[in-house]
Amino acid sequence: MVQVQDWPELTKALSANLRELRVGAPEAMKAFGALATTASAGNALDAKTKELMALTIGLGALRRLYRLSYQGGPGSGRRP
Repeated sequence: MVQVQDWPELTKALSANLRELRVGAPEAMKAFGALATTASAGNALDAKTKELMALTIGLGALRRLYRLSYQGGPGSGRRP
């Protein structure tokens, strides 16, 4: 895993990538924004629980990405 050395530069790069997504997939980005707004609204769950759930989802996505990248991606014949 690569350790980030320049956080401001990483932020700029991520912002540029998000701009491309907004242009290339505007409906998906609008839906994602609506999901984020809805998830953060209301009082069904406290803020800490929502943050823990988001962290868990993020870690699951990273685990999946690792498995696809280093243990055989689609078409490799290996189960990801």
